[in-house]
Amino acid sequence: MNITTGTLVGKDQTKSNFYLPFSFIITSFLSLFVFSIFLIVGGPLFEGATIRSAVGIGAVHLFILGFATTLAMGAVYQLVPVVTNETLYSIRLGVLHYFLFTTGSIGILIGFFQFHPLIIIGSSILAVTGVVIFLANIFLTIKKANAFTSILFATISSFVYLLLTVVSGLLMGVNFAFSLFLTHHSSLLATHIWFGFVGWFLFLIVGFSFKMLPMFYLAHGYPIKLQKWILIVLHLSLVVITVNFFLQLGFVVLICGLGLFLIALGLYRFHIYQIQQKKFKRNPGKGITLTVYALDAFILFVVISIGALFFKPSLFQSLSFLTAISVLYLFGWVGVTILGYLSKIVPFLWWTFCFGERVGKEDVPSLHQMIDEQIIFYRLLFLSIMVILLASSIYFQLPMLAFISQVCLGLCIIFYFAHILKVFTYS
Repeated sequence: MNITTGTLVGKDQTKSNFYLPFSFIITSFLSLFVFSIFLIVGGPLFEGATIRSAVGIGAVHLFILGFATTLAMGAVYQLVPVVTNETLYSIRLGVLHYFLFTTGSIGILIGFFQFHPLIIIGSSILAVTGVVIFLANIFLTIKKANAFTSILFATISSFVYLLLTVVSGLLMGVNFAFSLFLTHHSSLLATHIWFGFVGWFLFLIVGFSFKMLPMFYLAHGYPIKLQKWILIVLHLSLVVITVNFFLQLGFVVLICGLGLFLIALGLYRFHIYQIQQKKFKRNPGKGITLTVYALDAFILFVVISIGALFFKPSLFQSLSFLTAISVLYLFGWVGVTILGYLSKIVPFLWWTFCFGERVGKEDVPSLHQMIDEQIIFYRLLFLSIMVILLASSIYFQLPMLAFISQVCLGLCIIFYFAHILKVFTYS
């Protein structure tokens, strides 16, 4: 059975159902704005060992927890009822999750900036509790559905890795405070980053793409058999590399894990090509087009990186190399993909919220009137260039250029979001 393109509006959706996802979305916007200001006035964040300092770690978690994860949770609350065609199990649990996770995230950031392990531990417990409530709420919603699709498989997988990410982060906080397992701290750190970056974000993006790209392209009749293999190979990659973190099985095992990761990305890109071959809409939106280009660029970068590691294994111990990779992945592909999708999702949700019940009764603006996609494309393109420049200057250890790129990236994010936020002026 193929996946219907559908819409982003679920079963029995009313205005009250939008408040929960929009609470997460607006909170994530505020977090990204603060992160952007921090990039502009916070001094060099990616120079040398600064990325490992309390300020550097705090800034990265502001982007990951405050913006990307909070936004993803809001998107899940909107998407899962659509995919399952069921109402959310409990709005009240969602509200409780929002307050626990938001309070915990703020506390974690304060703990990092002050480097206070006990604050980090206490706040992490709140965040973990919020995540558990979130998972329970979504699982109970999925349970009401009779069908289990690749989209739900990807979503559940991402939830498992999210839980493992926050638990490993909590364990690191405990280790900072009480030094219980110092010999495994570096393995925990690597696992925390790997599960958070790849497990949580990549599975979520891939799963959302299975649903949303066909909608954006108006694609019908495309094959879906490849979807499960994309997810299976991704799981294998995560397991192989994580086992190697703890057991230190050797460089060959690491390369095999990265090779599986590359194969999964290649299969994912080929599946997007399958969707594009069945499209009825030539232009899915400038922002969406750029996210596909970003995926192509990221796959090329992964190929180059694996080749470089194969011929020079010492790069895996290079802080500048690992930081540059992280910047390209997190701010580049993940960030650009999220921002590109927002250029379509935010106008649609706000249009539905404000004008869905007024269509046919009065004149209402169209989606094209609410957002200029040409502006979206060029601002997102310039933002992508700044990410590449920042990563390059980090790798080649050019601190002045890195700082200039960092400031420009902050400005790019603000200008991009200024255009997205214009959507909310329509009511």
